Amino acid sequence: MRAIELFRQKEPLVLTPTHRLAKEMRARGAKAQTYHSFFHSSGQTEWTPERMGAKYIPRVIIWDKVCTVPRPILETFLDWLDDRGVQVVCCGDQGQQPPIAGEMPHDWLLRKGDYHEEVLVDHRSKELALKALKRGIRLQPDRVKCQAMRKVLPTSLGRNRFMEAWKPGDLILTSRHKVRDRAQQLLFKRHREAFSQEPVPLLYRPKDTRWQNIMVIIPGRPNQEELVLNGVVEVPLQYPCKVLEVGPGLGSWLCFHSPLKPRSHNHRPQKVWIIDDYLVVKSCLPGRIKSGVSQPARAGGMPLGGLCPP
Repeated sequence: MRAIELFRQKEPLVLTPTHRLAKEMRARGAKAQTYHSFFHSSGQTEWTPERMGAKYIPRVIIWDKVCTVPRPILETFLDWLDDRGVQVVCCGDQGQQPPIAGEMPHDWLLRKGDYHEEVLVDHRSKELALKALKRGIRLQPDRVKCQAMRKVLPTSLGRNRFMEAWKPGDLILTSRHKVRDRAQQLLFKRHREAFSQEPVPLLYRPKDTRWQNIMVIIPGRPNQEELVLNGVVEVPLQYPCKVLEVGPGLGSWLCFHSPLKPRSHNHRPQKVWIIDDYLVVKSCLPGRIKSGVSQPARAGGMPLGGLCPP
């Protein structure tokens, strides 16, 4: 957001890796879209400049989460923008989840860029202990991160005590889909028995990821709403039991108790429950246990997963 404020008078365009992040940026008053849509690139075929046609090109582009873009792809797009005199501000972190395929561009950008600065202030974490933990495990091997996590987590509660202590505003953190799905079943049952008046978060997962930024029928609501992949809405408890499919081949809904709720939920008291000790912390911990979360806690004794390697 700092870069957006610095260049706001020039009406910058923010490029993001996902539709969800672009939607968040637009909600903050910035012009934003995914870099795939801006460059008309699906990633399935080789990109050529002819795809841009007579497209309007802004004077300033802010490229967020740039370290998630493979270097060859980023280099092609940056060279094209540079030839047209566009000022590009790249915002990223080598500690972010790396590209699915291809080289992370962080070191290359340091050599190529005219100027760079490193921001070390953690504005998201509210607890001093959490800030210290994130500093200590940043860019460390997974084994070191797991060992550090074990030291700071409270004693395991066991499944029964965890189910009694969990509240609808809490989040869960797992490393595997099998563990997550089992936990979701247990938590939804607990939600229905003990918190029947509380709404249930539903996660929008279209079967075809191109079906984003479109109007979707929300279960239990009279009007449609524009949603993107992993968009979250809250509905009365009875609807998740009845509605799984949305539209003919359009998408599906999942009950959702996990660390990916949008920032609008941060006013709730939240706690992160780690129910699977085998966590690849590199891809999920530093960026997701952050603002609004009081502390991480561990729920052990659950038949959901193995142990973190020592």
